[in-house]
Amino acid sequence: MTSAALIAVLAATALARPLPVPARAIVIAFGGSLGPDQTPLDMERALMPLTVGPALIADEVLFGDGDPHHPLVQVEPVAGRAPTLRELLGSIVGDPADLAADYRPPLLRRLTGANRHDLLLARVVTRAKSAAPGQPLLVVGVGHGGPPRSEADKPLLQLWGSDTLSVDELAAALDEQAPATSVALVLGHCFSGDFARISHRAADPAQPLAPRCALLATTASRTAAGCDPRTDSPQNFVELAARALASGDRAADLDRDGQLTLADLHGYLRMRDHTVDIPTLSSETLLHEAISLESDYPEQKQRVSAVGAKAPAVERTVIAALVQQLKLKPDTTLAGLDRRLADVLAQIVDLTDSQQNATNRQQAARDEVVSAIAERWPQLLNPFRRDFESVLKRAEPELANELTTSALARRLQKTDDEVATLNDQLATLELQEALLTRLSSALENSIRWQRLRASDPAAMQALQTVLACEQAPLVSVRGNR
Repeated sequence: MTSAALIAVLAATALARPLPVPARAIVIAFGGSLGPDQTPLDMERALMPLTVGPALIADEVLFGDGDPHHPLVQVEPVAGRAPTLRELLGSIVGDPADLAADYRPPLLRRLTGANRHDLLLARVVTRAKSAAPGQPLLVVGVGHGGPPRSEADKPLLQLWGSDTLSVDELAAALDEQAPATSVALVLGHCFSGDFARISHRAADPAQPLAPRCALLATTASRTAAGCDPRTDSPQNFVELAARALASGDRAADLDRDGQLTLADLHGYLRMRDHTVDIPTLSSETLLHEAISLESDYPEQKQRVSAVGAKAPAVERTVIAALVQQLKLKPDTTLAGLDRRLADVLAQIVDLTDSQQNATNRQQAARDEVVSAIAERWPQLLNPFRRDFESVLKRAEPELANELTTSALARRLQKTDDEVATLNDQLATLELQEALLTRLSSALENSIRWQRLRASDPAAMQALQTVLACEQAPLVSVRGNR
């Protein structure tokens, strides 16, 4: 889409009226989905703050199958406890969901339904239509996101069971009902950046803008924290956002106006979320569509401090915090920042190759242990056999030796340690890459905003439809005077 075409689309929505300040947003929280790599406890924990408040409490909580008595939340092992023989067997055989895991019912309060496609859309539309004038609807979701299977497909947010949700479906539901209130999303799944298109009617960049916006854990082309099997990184993005909103956290009120907004949270999470996520706002996506930077744009020669000094107040705070976390030298230029980012990416590529080779050795060692178990106790490879428990009990002394002290077990432990070390090194590099990318994006976006204001004030004015949504107060800061 050309810049001229985008400006024409923006101009079609330039007459958006500012929204009055509400008492608080209406909130729908949803999460819980089935999948082989799922960590359901993280999903429950992410939404928990919005079920207890005290500053902001969800009006609707759609989680799992909606049954408060169904044991669907995976329970983590007690910290520091040695694994049971059953758990150790499960970790080696590769079927921990059946052999090592335990489940309990959700502890979320205010559970009002299942995390299903039709119910979620119906509740979003109903709540949006029932909002008081100027009262925004906030939709907070945590789950897994699937990558597009082809260029024609779009990333999907996985709900409960086999249900999925696309940004196109959500936009279509809101367009049909045409609610007057603004609708703000906070989503933490992989490839969630695709939901930035919610700001357009029909989620189509060629269509006019609507009073809708999104704060997303990452871009449309990146996975999110919590979805990498190499690490134990939790889905921290939604939990941090939920905690700030639910408590009315003054630290998240970056513009110090006594209200928390999506724009405040965007800045807060870029500083506080210590994972690989790249928090992204809808307006950033629109900005990239409107203003592109040439490969050798002149500001690259400027120091980071000089470019940051020209940024808006909130962005200056974010840039300063990221500079401190990265321990940048005072004379670092934007070009120098890009070189450091490129160097870290190259290190990640090299270390990923080493990690993959180590993983292959680990799998070969694991296969040898599994083969030894299969030769002596084939019943233990299938936890659903009726004689599984009795065989496990009879084999306990010898099996414990096979899994812990045998030559094969020691070889497997050696490869486990090697892979764990490489994973830790990769996690450190990937966090550096995330911080560098956040800082680079903040600086480049500040330049883009300056260019847009200077080159086309009308287009800048048109963007107020989305900016007003991002700056709509969601909850008051507690204790503010």
